[in-house]
Amino acid sequence: MLAGTLALAPVAAAADATDAGDTAPGSTSSTTLGGTPAATSNNPAEPTPLTAGLWSNTLSGPGAPKANAHQYSYARRIENSTVLVSVTGVSEETSSDTIQVVAATSAGDACGSDAVGSDSTTPGTAFGAIVLVASSTFGETSPCQTAPVLAIEVNRSSSSLEGDLPYTLRIVEEAPVVSPEGDLPAYDGAPVPVVPEPGEPEELSGAASFEDAPTVGTGTYAGTVPEGTERLYRVRLGWGQRFSVRVDLPPQDDLDSSPSVDLGTFDPMHNTFSGGVGDVDESGYYGSEGDTLYTGLPAVAYLARFDGALAVTVPGDYFFSIVAQPAPDDREAVEIPVEVSVEVTGEPGPAPEFRRIVSAPGGNEEAPAGYDPSTPYLVGDDELSAVVGDAPVAAEGGSGGGSSGDATRRTSGLVVGALSLVSLAAGVVLLRRRRPA
Repeated sequence: MLAGTLALAPVAAAADATDAGDTAPGSTSSTTLGGTPAATSNNPAEPTPLTAGLWSNTLSGPGAPKANAHQYSYARRIENSTVLVSVTGVSEETSSDTIQVVAATSAGDACGSDAVGSDSTTPGTAFGAIVLVASSTFGETSPCQTAPVLAIEVNRSSSSLEGDLPYTLRIVEEAPVVSPEGDLPAYDGAPVPVVPEPGEPEELSGAASFEDAPTVGTGTYAGTVPEGTERLYRVRLGWGQRFSVRVDLPPQDDLDSSPSVDLGTFDPMHNTFSGGVGDVDESGYYGSEGDTLYTGLPAVAYLARFDGALAVTVPGDYFFSIVAQPAPDDREAVEIPVEVSVEVTGEPGPAPEFRRIVSAPGGNEEAPAGYDPSTPYLVGDDELSAVVGDAPVAAEGGSGGGSSGDATRRTSGLVVGALSLVSLAAGVVLLRRRRPA
């Protein structure tokens, strides 16, 4: 079964997001996740209801006690939709931390789970997990795809760590497709990435957050990564497109050590992703001989979700990150120069045909206002988009009302019935460590 996503009705609590604040050049800092703060519930019978969107919270204490898990619910807005749910954490622990997301129906049907470990060698960097709540076979229906209300649990898995674990929870709802299976973008397996050839570089460094990550395309960019930090870049991909990235580290003999540097990728849900292509080299050193890192993604394909490649199944904002190991305690951190070369392959292909008219499941509130098959992704509270990104995007030449400036806002009251959710059934846990130590 596809890993699932959980959600409840509309928002429980919101407050101003807290900025991590700027840090001096060369100093260590944590990746900033953003999101709107959500109210905390540890009771499965009284979960926090959420809408589609990006939410933030913090897990505290060890993950073994069930009472420390956070409980949410999501009420589907579109009948027979696919619901994508992801969690992304940032841990300051120097021992490996773990975050897990579990999805189920309100009747207790398990819809999937996923867990991922942090990079303990470089605390403060992002790591994420994802579930898709839908049927596991194309064309079939299941309780996970038809349930009006989903239950979501976020926990620290079996960790015994006591410190706080900030995280974001992202929920996106996708309208059903009506295309025949043979007409849908197919998964191209695990291709060997094209290693981009460097060109004349443009001065551009990555950002310490997904929200501020600069958008790059085919080209070469020169920047820096302070030791002990992560720098993110954004690549917009359409259906059938893929990208490869190469990072060149120059030689240096000024330091008495060779800091390690890692290259990683994230999907539009901020889920950590690795292993989608073959013959990659995602780790290297800033040392006397220099080094080259490279990785890439398969092409974005709707049918990838049925082959287990959940990270390349929607168009939108993909990310790659460069992580530099912290400096030793006996010297100050330095900024590591990097030359980043990106190659986007292919032109955006045709989108699947999504259902032209949608309705809400029985008992739920109305379907999203302004729905159009050209904007099939519900990425916020009545915010529809052609792709999965940080802001709604209207389809080129489409009639969808999903742009950030004209998205129709819902004004009707949000009614949340008294829900008595059974305990979440245990899903298959895919514990992955996606960034090499």
